[in-house]
Amino acid sequence: MISQSFEQQAHVVEILADAISAHVCDADLAIEKILSGMGILSGVDRAYVFQRKPGDLLDNTHEWCSDGVAPMIDVLQNMPMDIIAPWREGFERGEPLHVPSIDAIDLAPELRELLEMQGIVGILLVPVQWDGSVMGFVGFDQVDQARPFSSEVLRILIAVAGAVGTILARAAANREIIRTKTELEEAVTQLRHLVMHDDLTGARFTSRSRRR
Repeated sequence: MISQSFEQQAHVVEILADAISAHVCDADLAIEKILSGMGILSGVDRAYVFQRKPGDLLDNTHEWCSDGVAPMIDVLQNMPMDIIAPWREGFERGEPLHVPSIDAIDLAPELRELLEMQGIVGILLVPVQWDGSVMGFVGFDQVDQARPFSSEVLRILIAVAGAVGTILARAAANREIIRTKTELEEAVTQLRHLVMHDDLTGARFTSRSRRR
């Protein structure tokens, strides 16, 4: 069973603090730091983020892999949400999924094939929610050897997934603010052009022509 010492847990806190600081400048960098730090400390083989996008699809957007473990980020794109149908209801309630051994549970053939393709023998999936809606999930894979997580490690990984969700949500909000600001600036520029130019000729008004 994977467990953590007090020193390891303290290091987790430092990773989170560093990631939050990085988020001020770069959300992707923050998430990469979190995944790599938690992957190493928890002993998992792969840590990643899937984000939901329009069309009820999922994209693997961030990934960390231990040495010798094949990355999957380029393969797992445009995945239908239905692929996680057995766990979706629990995700909507914010419930994490911990499966110490994939062989011990019943799975639809296509889902088992997908997990086997990635070499997954044990898995932890934590839904990422914002404003009551599932944005995606953070995943931690065990490859080749299944090792159950201790309750303390599960608690920390779930908390870390929550931090990732906060970073993603705030990054999306920042993008929306920037997009709105850009649209407003473009509208103001267009308005200025209309005010300062003749509609028919396109000629710029002068102070004299505006007084006529």
